[in-house]
Amino acid sequence: MTMIIARRLALCTLPALALSACTGRPDLPPTPDSVPAPGLYQLPANAQPDAGLRFTLVTRGNAPSRGVLESNGQRLPIQVSGLLVQGSAPARVAIRGQLFGLERTTDFPGTYRPHGNSQISGGILQLGNDNLVVMRIWAEPALPLTLAPGGMTVTLGQ
Repeated sequence: MTMIIARRLALCTLPALALSACTGRPDLPPTPDSVPAPGLYQLPANAQPDAGLRFTLVTRGNAPSRGVLESNGQRLPIQVSGLLVQGSAPARVAIRGQLFGLERTTDFPGTYRPHGNSQISGGILQLGNDNLVVMRIWAEPALPLTLAPGGMTVTLGQ
């Protein structure tokens, strides 16, 4: 009997098996409040970027903003929409950035929204997506950046 109790306690400590072994219910998906939201994902102070990012923001007309994701020696084409420059700006603005939490390139595309305190000193904008990828971007030369109401959408390919 003691062996059975010890085994059940050991199984209960494994998160993947906790629902089925401890409650007798089949595995269920996690509840929405148990999955961290992008705004709750905090970067450690000494976080090192997983990838680099650069693109040209088109500030006039309807042309898409295009650029490159640089990760693991690869250069992947990207398109960006929903990023705006506040006030008057040149027709094209160089944007640079860093990505954190990028485990697979398939985690990169999506809608990026304000992450925590999205305005960091020096004109850096910090955004996060649903895959918990955090992006820090800035304009060169420094210009104030903002987002469209739905956030900034990034796709791979051109």
